[in-house]
Amino acid sequence: MPRPKTQAGEAHAEEQARYRGKLRARGAPEASHVDVAVAAAVAVSFDRSRGKPNGDAAFDALVDLAKTILVDRGFDPVEAGKKTRGRLQFRSDLDSLKDIATRPAPGRSSPHYFHFKKRDSRVPGSEDGGAT
Repeated sequence: MPRPKTQAGEAHAEEQARYRGKLRARGAPEASHVDVAVAAAVAVSFDRSRGKPNGDAAFDALVDLAKTILVDRGFDPVEAGKKTRGRLQFRSDLDSLKDIATRPAPGRSSPHYFHFKKRDSRVPGSEDGGAT
């Protein structure tokens, strides 16, 4: 059921609309867009690490932490664990996310690695694998 309109609520809604318009004009994401992108990145990262040493342990630790947070917020532990695993493991868009993750960013290469013949490093021996 919608809340009754108030002058303060209307002013806040207009302020939010202006703020979101400014974000769109700059091409800046809202926090919710970042949250969704981070969740997608975590899913791709764990898909890549599945079966590798510590990959499954890291995944389990992340699921356990998310479950603990959800349980603290009043959700059932079994349901919280199932939903968290499902959101990370069984995404219908996982293949397209993996494609995005492996595609080079247009015009955004790092000058430190691609424009110089040798990377400038302040760590002695880091260029030759640490051999001295």
